Amino acid sequence: MQPGQIIILVVLLFSVFLGWVLYRGRTAGVRLYLVAVAVAASLLLGSLAHVLDAQGAAEVLNLTAIALSLAALPSHPGLWEDQIRADLERTRLYQRWRVADALSWRGWLKLVDRVGARAAALVYLAVFAVAILAAVLSTLVEPSI
Repeated sequence: MQPGQIIILVVLLFSVFLGWVLYRGRTAGVRLYLVAVAVAASLLLGSLAHVLDAQGAAEVLNLTAIALSLAALPSHPGLWEDQIRADLERTRLYQRWRVADALSWRGWLKLVDRVGARAAALVYLAVFAVAILAAVLSTLVEPSI
């Protein structure tokens, strides 16, 4: 097996495990926010890899985005609410935004406090829209060889 195939196998096995655990109403210690960040990041990096003609990396990253997206589907909204509530209890909204806030819901909660829920939701949607648009547009670009 090639390294790319091993990575794909690991990602698929993790996604099956995550989907099963979320379907049962648990998270098994997996932060749902990190799943959402991984989907957006893998879409953006996959489109960049496609443009740079790294087809193996693009395939792995695009499959990661798809597998994690499908794995998160059976999660109940209550799981997301519990994790957001736990981050809200640990967050001091009046503090500045820090890089560590990007690894949890704290950054978005601080943004909601400053600009409002509607504007923060639109920014969150825009991040994913840009990632999806980059992935679609990268398929239209011919890599130069």
